[in-house]
Amino acid sequence: MVRSLATLIAAAALTGCGANGMQGAPIGDAAPQVAQGWQSVKVAPEGTAPCLVSRKAGGYALAYATDKLGDRHVYFTSSSDGERWTPPVVVAKGPLSDEAPALCEDASGTLHLFFGSNRTERYAVYETTSTDGQGWSAPEALPSDLKDDQDGNFPAIAPLPSGGLAIAYETYAGIRFRTRSAQGKWSNGETVATTAGEPALTAGPDGKITLAYASYQKLYVRTRTAQGTWTSASALTGAPAESPALAADGKGGLWLVHAQETGDFLNLAERSYANGRWSEATAFTLGETDDQTPSALFLPDGKRAVAWSSSKAGRASGLYFARSQ
Repeated sequence: MVRSLATLIAAAALTGCGANGMQGAPIGDAAPQVAQGWQSVKVAPEGTAPCLVSRKAGGYALAYATDKLGDRHVYFTSSSDGERWTPPVVVAKGPLSDEAPALCEDASGTLHLFFGSNRTERYAVYETTSTDGQGWSAPEALPSDLKDDQDGNFPAIAPLPSGGLAIAYETYAGIRFRTRSAQGKWSNGETVATTAGEPALTAGPDGKITLAYASYQKLYVRTRTAQGTWTSASALTGAPAESPALAADGKGGLWLVHAQETGDFLNLAERSYANGRWSEATAFTLGETDDQTPSALFLPDGKRAVAWSSSKAGRASGLYFARSQ
């Protein structure tokens, strides 16, 4: 199981993106079995922490990381139909480790990719941009308002209706949250959760932002009004869970996909938010595989898509994409 820095710290404190259902591409002796009404395809033989975007011009963009020794970089691929994906390209390759990509597209069609990197020896969040997914700008570190010992990593981003964006990322102090205006000005950061990690963000057309995160193998949700007021954190009930991914339908509804323990394995589950309440978790993947680090989104036609990484017996087995039918 992949654990983020803050999740590992929390654990240490405790101890001292088929129509016929259940169909997937093979991985070793097993396949990631997806829920009824979904069709899945294997995107890459290995990869982790995918971030999936629906392009305004049509099709999909996908950024993901690898944790293979000597190849810890961020990759980018795209697809016009979700079935055939372009050969992956390395994004702004650094000398050390690049990881945890967060991807979005602005109104002009420019891709913005944020990721964590220790390319200057200390971890920080970087941003790079591209118009075609092939050539990427030189990465620039997020302007820091933190103390030197609070390295940033594992970013999550959400475009805002104002043309700006919101970002949440891990630090040693917890999860930090900031916004950037359409003119490029960053707000001061605020710590929105302590002893927590793996943030996920989404924003609605009214400017309300929803944050999900993991802490001590439980998931929590907070919302922020367009005026900047946060609600208290609400814990979601269920099996031990991690790796939340959020998507908004633009009508007040939310979709949460996350990893949760299922016996000896880690499978994906999903929940919906409607009429002021979260549903209980239902299985999205089943089988003798560890499925984790999902990325979720609503498509323009109202259908949904998800990307995730899968492994078997501790070995990387594939990066998958599924779309509802």
